[in-house]
Amino acid sequence: MLNGNFAVGGIKVIETEKGMYVAMPNHLGKDNQYYDDCYPVTAEMRKAINTAVMTAYENNDTAVIKSEPEAIAMKVKVLPNNNHDSNLKGFAQITMDDCFVVSGVKVFDGANGMFLQMPQYKNSAGEYKNIANPVTKEFHDELNNKVIDAFKNAVTATNNQQEAKAASTAIKR
Repeated sequence: MLNGNFAVGGIKVIETEKGMYVAMPNHLGKDNQYYDDCYPVTAEMRKAINTAVMTAYENNDTAVIKSEPEAIAMKVKVLPNNNHDSNLKGFAQITMDDCFVVSGVKVFDGANGMFLQMPQYKNSAGEYKNIANPVTKEFHDELNNKVIDAFKNAVTATNNQQEAKAASTAIKR
């Protein structure tokens, strides 16, 4: 858990002949390659996660990572979906505190407006479970607003590029 605001599940402690290690949640792609759904991007965060997870594993407890300041800074990258008939409007990647990435976030447009779907996996009972998700309502709302705003900005930028290209083509004729 990051600062009590964001939880990550599906982290595994794996034992090999070389010892035990921490594996971040991942999924098998259509190309038979494994892709991480959440992962640290700095050595410091990787070490903090490894230490917290191994300590929690040994104590049968929950791993908690605290970063300074308490608020989590977020950067969002969004790729709009080109299928305009779909309720799935885009895909997002969120970087938190410049040290932890959550990918596989989906942006949907539903009956009650736009919403996010966090990365999920299907368990052995056939149920879908979130891999990573906000824990508090305040952080949920903040994350939702930032991703949806980034999505709207990406759509506007794409539309502006298409309009500029169309105008350029029209001038050449």
